[in-house]
Amino acid sequence: MISATAAWSVGSSKLTVGAAWSTRTRRFRAARSRWKVMRLAALRIRDRVRLHLGDQGEFFRFSAHGDHTTTRFDLPVQNVSPERLHVFTITGQTASALPYWAYTLDSRNGVIFLKAPLPTGTMLVAEGWHHGLFADEELDYFIEESSRLHTLNRSVVKRVRDANGFIRYVETPMTLDALPELEHQLLVYLATIEALWALSVDASTDIDVSTADGTMLPRSQRFQQLRQEIDLLTDKYKEQAALLNVGLYAIEQLTLRRVSYTTGRLVPVFKAREYDATGRPIRMLPTIDGRDVDDSGIPSPYWPGTWGF
Repeated sequence: MISATAAWSVGSSKLTVGAAWSTRTRRFRAARSRWKVMRLAALRIRDRVRLHLGDQGEFFRFSAHGDHTTTRFDLPVQNVSPERLHVFTITGQTASALPYWAYTLDSRNGVIFLKAPLPTGTMLVAEGWHHGLFADEELDYFIEESSRLHTLNRSVVKRVRDANGFIRYVETPMTLDALPELEHQLLVYLATIEALWALSVDASTDIDVSTADGTMLPRSQRFQQLRQEIDLLTDKYKEQAALLNVGLYAIEQLTLRRVSYTTGRLVPVFKAREYDATGRPIRMLPTIDGRDVDDSGIPSPYWPGTWGF
């Protein structure tokens, strides 16, 4: 027979496990929701970057017959969008979608690798959208790097009340899902600039061509036009970022360090807090200039309580 104390202990442990599981479930759902919001924002920004680059894409359709040996199929296009690609097989009058785990797509080069060859008499059909300049993962890389630059040293502060009733300020680094929609255009400018720089590297190797009959092909003009477009977008980003006081050209207020006359060391600096914020003080560790640091490895003499200690 189970005593009352043991029964209460078992019941309390079940409640604790249930509460912990509920907390994990809520955190997982919140993280998944944030990921969906971030992904949706990234897709919208990617479409706007393609609009600036004039790389909206075109529809294509490809078909090939299986021969029971071939597992590689070269598509007639490159920079295929994986999210808008549909691959299916046709056997007789029956069409069935090919599951995602049954093939691998090389979107940059436009190649489909099947896990197993198709039987003879089965036709493979692939249709979707492709782009002329950049693949989706390349633009996603530009957007990610631009987001890191634009949100550098920025955070989101949320005022909450903890379980003990005290007011706390939760500070998290700013990500794309928390970026105000008003700043999305600035992020589009930065990502477009990064993409144009990638194009300009390829165009920088082009040289002017002149023939004996007097024909002149100014191939270097493409590089000059790309640089002009980069300069125009950079000026637009600077102007709008300065007006909103955000991004790489935002005005920042820094804290000056003071050296103690007694010890010769820097006086510690603590992070400023709101009036009703609770918790321990948080140290700030600004970067110390170390350009003239002695790297010889010879230890310096010191006097306790004065310098070098």
